[in-house]
Amino acid sequence: MNLGWLYRFCQRALWLIAVITVAFVFILNIAYISDVDQSILETVIIHKHFLSSALMLGFIGIVCFVLGKCKSVLDRMDEKKLFFVLASIYSIQACYLIFNVDGVLRGDADVVYSTALNGKQGIYEMFQIAQYMYRYPHQLGLMLYDQILTEFSENPSFLFLVNFLFILGINA
Repeated sequence: MNLGWLYRFCQRALWLIAVITVAFVFILNIAYISDVDQSILETVIIHKHFLSSALMLGFIGIVCFVLGKCKSVLDRMDEKKLFFVLASIYSIQACYLIFNVDGVLRGDADVVYSTALNGKQGIYEMFQIAQYMYRYPHQLGLMLYDQILTEFSENPSFLFLVNFLFILGINA
């Protein structure tokens, strides 16, 4: 009995479900903007934002059009050149974010980073029962990583810079 038709049907059905799901999430991400109030309660405020949605859809349309027209150029482009172009774009964006956006850590990242700084001074109160590191021991690896990096600089922007360099190195 030939079950090739069943395989093709299931494959197409899974692709359809995946495309619909990704498209739905994509549309929601474009149509809504959320802000997190940085108070103790961390209240989330969700806004519909038509103007940015229209601009983003226009931008995506232009990018798709340009990529469609440049398909032959992309097909002929060497992988190393493509990596260099995309890594350059990523580097420009990373440098902008690292040097122009405040380096304030929030939420879990702030607690883990503060624990790393306190650990350097011999303060281990966050490891006591009912404290953060006791409740979330999976954060120990990140805390150790932060503690090692704080030996070089205690500026959070330094962490961002090192993470950026590691991402480039991993993908090279």
